Amino acid sequence: MPIRLRFRAMQFGAIAIIALGLSPGTWLRDAPAKGVDSPVVVFRPIALDERVLGSFAIEGAWHLDSSNFWFGGYSGLVALDSGTLLAGADRGWTLRFTVPPANRVSQQSARFSPVGTKYARKHMSDLEALTHDPVTGGVWGAFEYRNAIARFSRDGRMQEVAFPPAMRGWPSNAGPEGMVRLADGRFLVSAEAVWRSDAEHDLHTLLVFSGDPLDGAGSWKARMETPPGYAPVDMAQLPDGRVLVLMRKVNYLPPRFTGRIAVYDPRTLAAGMPWQGQVVAKLEPPLPTDNYEGIAVVPDESGKGAGVWVVSDDNRMRTFQRTILLKLRWSPSAQ
Repeated sequence: MPIRLRFRAMQFGAIAIIALGLSPGTWLRDAPAKGVDSPVVVFRPIALDERVLGSFAIEGAWHLDSSNFWFGGYSGLVALDSGTLLAGADRGWTLRFTVPPANRVSQQSARFSPVGTKYARKHMSDLEALTHDPVTGGVWGAFEYRNAIARFSRDGRMQEVAFPPAMRGWPSNAGPEGMVRLADGRFLVSAEAVWRSDAEHDLHTLLVFSGDPLDGAGSWKARMETPPGYAPVDMAQLPDGRVLVLMRKVNYLPPRFTGRIAVYDPRTLAAGMPWQGQVVAKLEPPLPTDNYEGIAVVPDESGKGAGVWVVSDDNRMRTFQRTILLKLRWSPSAQ
C-alpha cells in the first residue's frame, strides 16, 4: 500500500477506534489494576475562559480522578444536601462526595458503594439515572438493560427494585436514561431511544408515573421533543417547578460530544402532545466538553435560584475522556 494511503488508513482506523469508544453501549475501556480500593478522589480546578453559559453563570469546573478501580462512568447525579453529591455509575457503583473548593487542587476520602452485588455484571448494574426526595431523603435509580427502577439508601445501596410493565419493551441499551421525582410526587422517566425523528426534532418516550413506581404507581406515556440527534440523559427540578433536562449528542467525525440543557414545564405535559422545552445552554467549546450525563439542582436559601451541578461520564476511557464536574448558577431572572 502506498505510504500516503497507508497513513490515511491509519488515521481512519484511529478515528474509528475512538468513535467506537464514544458510542453508547460500545466501550473500549481502560482497565485500572483490580484490587485498587483507595477512597481518595482528587479534584483539579479547570481554568475557564468564559463565566456565562446561556442562562447560567459558571461558578467552577473540576477534573476528577482516582486510582480506585470503581471510579468513573458517572451517568446520574443528585444533591443529597447543599454540600453533598451522589453520583451513579454504569457499572453499578455510586460515589458520595463533598463539593470541592473552587480555586485549588483538593482531595477527599469519598464513599464508593456497590448498589448490589459487588462484582455485578454490567447488564445487572447499568445505573443511568438518580433522583432524590429532599423531604424524606429518599433516593431512586433507573437501570438500563434491566429496565428497572430501584430504591436506595442514603449511602447509595439498593434496597428494593421494580420492573415497571411500561418499560419492558424498551431497548436494552437505549432504555431509561433520565429520571426525576417531581415535588408533587410524580416520577418522569425518559428513554434514550428515538421514537420518531425528522429534520427539526427527535421524539423520545417519556413515562409519567402518578407516584413511586416501587409502590405500584400507574403510568401514562408522553413524548419528549429534543433537538435533532440529542438524547435526554438526565433531569432535575428547579425551585419554580420546571425541569432541567440534560441532553447529549455523539458526534463521530471528528469524535466528540456536545450537550444541551433545556427547560421543560410539567404543567404542559399532555397525552398525545409532544412535551416541548427551550434550550437554555449549549455544552460545547470553549467550555470543557465531554460526555455530560448527570445533572443535579440545589435550591438557594431564598427558594428561587439554584446551584446546578453537571457531571460527565468518561466511559472509563481516560486516554480520551475525563470525569468533569461543573457548577452552574441558575437565577430567578433566567428564562
